[in-house]
Amino acid sequence: SLYNAININKKKLISVHDLSPITFYEQFASEGSATPEQLKELKKNMSMFAEQGCYFCSNSDYVRRNHTLKYIDGVKEEKTGFVYVPVNIPEHISDRILSRDDILRKYPIKMDYLFYPTQIRPYKNVITLVKTLKILIDKGIKLQLILTGYLEHALKIKEYIEATSLNDYVTSTGDVPEIDLYSLHKYALATVVPTLFEGGFPWQGLEAMLMDTPAIMSRIPVTIERLKFNGFDPENCGLKLFDPENAEELASRVLEVMKDREKAVLEQSGVKEKLFSYTWDDVSRQYYKLFTGLLSRNENRNEHKFPYSARQENNQNK
Repeated sequence: SLYNAININKKKLISVHDLSPITFYEQFASEGSATPEQLKELKKNMSMFAEQGCYFCSNSDYVRRNHTLKYIDGVKEEKTGFVYVPVNIPEHISDRILSRDDILRKYPIKMDYLFYPTQIRPYKNVITLVKTLKILIDKGIKLQLILTGYLEHALKIKEYIEATSLNDYVTSTGDVPEIDLYSLHKYALATVVPTLFEGGFPWQGLEAMLMDTPAIMSRIPVTIERLKFNGFDPENCGLKLFDPENAEELASRVLEVMKDREKAVLEQSGVKEKLFSYTWDDVSRQYYKLFTGLLSRNENRNEHKFPYSARQENNQNK
């Protein structure tokens, strides 16, 4: 357990991907996946780490400011930072992709489809995607929605699908092998990411771009932050963004892709090129700089504050 480290008398760094059970407590509680006692224990233990002078590092400045500093009592700002994370690219993945026919045979896919690979957690916002599907079907547009999450874990969404007669249009595959994951991205009309929150730039969008599939993504702070950090105007960067709680706007983005899928792929190519130029080698250099600073007896409190050193690293890679 992470909390066993409280009793270790060493300098510590904790990676805070997010504190979403606290931020989205009502949604987690409604599905029985969080209790007040659990959250109280979480905050108590994280505060104990803060009192020891632990350094907290996140995958975005948004999480650093809105989760770490907001919810961990006693944490000092100079003891927080962030390092962006790139996508994991499996070795030779493009050479190992299954054929379209194989994918259609392996999974019950009978028409063009939208893809959203994710666990169905409360903030993943699958309900907006399902409502969008209903809007499009009511317009006479036949599309399938492929999910990798288990609908049994999201009874409200399952009930909505049944009540709106979408059973034949929504397929839940459960966990899929890596090759199948990227193959499903490859042949999708679009990969749609309606999430209300992620700790960093959503990996599903990066995976889609890797496979030259249009990425339709929710307009959320971490996505906007990363785009601006890399010099893009979010509203004119080529990515198709939408209000995650507006099913009609999402439906419009899907229709844009249906009209010209190749154009959508071309428009996002600038973002793809920039984001994929950032690699795990860049990440390792930033963490090495951070670790050596934390281990130094003459540590300068501000020298390793990552909102600055991350920018310096980014500038060096331009």
